[in-house]
Amino acid sequence: MGLNYFINPVSLGGSSFPSPAPLGTLFDVDFTTLNNLTDFTQVKPNTTISLTGGYLRAVQSPGTGTFLNYITYDSYGSSILEKWSIESIIIPRTLVVDSYGVSLGMKSTQTNRPVNDFSGFMQMNSGAGNGTVNIYNQNTTVLSTSGTLTFSVGDRIKITFTRNANVLTFTAQNLTNPNTITTSYTIAVAYGSPYFTPIIGKPTMWFHGGTQDVEYFKYSSTAMKNANATYWGDSITSEYGVPTVGDRYADKIGSTKTYNVCGSPSALSADLILCQNEITLLNSRYNVFCIGVNDQAVGTPVATSKANLQSLLASTPNTKILNYLIPFTTNNPATWNAMIDTIKQNTVVDLTTVLGTGTPKLPNATYYNADLIHPNAAGAIQIANEYALKYPELR
Repeated sequence: MGLNYFINPVSLGGSSFPSPAPLGTLFDVDFTTLNNLTDFTQVKPNTTISLTGGYLRAVQSPGTGTFLNYITYDSYGSSILEKWSIESIIIPRTLVVDSYGVSLGMKSTQTNRPVNDFSGFMQMNSGAGNGTVNIYNQNTTVLSTSGTLTFSVGDRIKITFTRNANVLTFTAQNLTNPNTITTSYTIAVAYGSPYFTPIIGKPTMWFHGGTQDVEYFKYSSTAMKNANATYWGDSITSEYGVPTVGDRYADKIGSTKTYNVCGSPSALSADLILCQNEITLLNSRYNVFCIGVNDQAVGTPVATSKANLQSLLASTPNTKILNYLIPFTTNNPATWNAMIDTIKQNTVVDLTTVLGTGTPKLPNATYYNADLIHPNAAGAIQIANEYALKYPELR
């Protein structure tokens, strides 16, 4: 939840601005040539992890079948992208009843609402379920499952976990004895839906039991660098509270130009700082930051939020245009808006008035869901129209 809007326009130099292109590979760690694991966090209460025989080797016997043992790659930092792919090649070395297998996914790193992990799991054992693939939420709930991949000890198996906004897909492909199995899950985004989309996190590999050799660990994205705009924020930016992904305010602006949406449910301004590297990587012509309600909801001091916002805005060297906080529940946004006035450089887009009613401004129920926090489809259109009115360059 949360909305506080900034627009950060890059130099409008027309042909001088680089052409949009997919981000592509963000990191690709080749374990067959790696000398050490200093760039990884290893959590392994039940697993031995080492570089052995030209691979990353994970050994867990007996297997636990839990999500307690994993590695994350730290050098890239955290990610808020909504279009990504995590990929690896696994070679199973042992198959016994309790060997369980491996998972790929995004492990949450944000401070507010810190557990919302999604993962794609492949079962590798000698008992029931061997070769099935599943998508998990919160490491406990199976969201989808598949048929069975045929494989043997020593086969090279490529596993890929992909996110495209609210659609998750996990694929296992046997490269030695060709056959492929896929499962997918679409996360409902309407108000009251049971699962939020993935939140800010790091690409992660979990080990559940048995012995596996890993050839590489790769993270890539089809998000567009040099896009006209990127919308950064929390659950209102990402999707929650509107009927479909296409009903988000960023999509309702109706841009004919390239744009990205980078939202994380429950994110604070401090959480977005974890993803500053991606603000730089995407290099968007406009950066719209939508943050603030969660800061106020958890009691973040306004001075701390101000410092966080200034740090975010410093991620790009361009002109900043700040926008007032939307009203939510019984909160009066005046204190936050006064803080915005101390750091604004240009005209403020007044979303307090657009979505509020009365004096002081409180949520206009016409534009909100029942919680009076998340705008509904009508509210998203109000926001989109206000942006398009003040900044037609977004379209």
